[in-house]
Amino acid sequence: MNKLFFILVFMFSSSFCFSQSATSKYNSIYNRYEYFDSNGTMTGYKTYNSVSQQWEYYEIPKTNTQNRYNEVQQVDTDYMIKGLQYANAKSSRNYKRLENEINTLINTINDKAEDEEYRDLCHKNFKECVDEINSKKIDLSSDNMTNRAINYLYTCFNSSVDSAKKVMEDRKAKLEVKTPTELVKFYGGYNIVTIREYIYENEQYKLINTDTNTNSVIYFSGDVMLFQRGSNSAWKDRPLVFKTYDSEFKRFTFNSIYGTVIINLDFKSIIFYDDISGRNNGVIKAYEYVVGNYDKNIKPYK
Repeated sequence: MNKLFFILVFMFSSSFCFSQSATSKYNSIYNRYEYFDSNGTMTGYKTYNSVSQQWEYYEIPKTNTQNRYNEVQQVDTDYMIKGLQYANAKSSRNYKRLENEINTLINTINDKAEDEEYRDLCHKNFKECVDEINSKKIDLSSDNMTNRAINYLYTCFNSSVDSAKKVMEDRKAKLEVKTPTELVKFYGGYNIVTIREYIYENEQYKLINTDTNTNSVIYFSGDVMLFQRGSNSAWKDRPLVFKTYDSEFKRFTFNSIYGTVIINLDFKSIIFYDDISGRNNGVIKAYEYVVGNYDKNIKPYK
């Protein structure tokens, strides 16, 4: 568009051409430095390309003019129209190239990122790459500028994927799996000091009862947690399947057929979740057992 503007200017006007020192001004509208000769005619401009990270200078071609004050030159409008059509066709072709590359990279994420959370994170990061290119309003009539945009796209894509991987690795590190052999030293029977009962309502657990006179005990054997709530009640058990260890909160998570079980690393707290569908008439509850002293006399089923 700039080239077309200057062709029209020089076709409809004439000037004296002689060498003088150039001056420069910053155009805040176009974000560029513009260079002018002593007659005030712009001879070129430079802009900063953040994709290629360099200043690029564009010279405005000089036209051979003579001192003809009363002569009006004929404009070749047919040539101008053909040139404009060529530029538009080239822009459309390069736009399609860029669009195809974007779709290719999106499909790469969909095909190779099996984890849904990781896939969504890759898409989010890559969208920022595409938004960056759109914000620069790249001249797609230029093959050179289009190629630079595509190169930037791939570089940014690789960076966005690496960034997503690092986020996932950091999350995994916070939930690093440790062997439950660290709980072996706690095998045996224990008195229970307090039992707190919670109910799940409005997407949160609410405390509904606290029992400090429990007469309750537990017995831990590693793969099974047995508990007796009240001295006259029957023993119940929960077979445990180790799931993960949370290093941030220092607690183990186990699965069971009735619901999740969480055991603190220091064995001072055990939480039983009744979160399996169909139990307790659909009511979801949780029971926190505050563990007291070890008692060698506590034996299940005696």
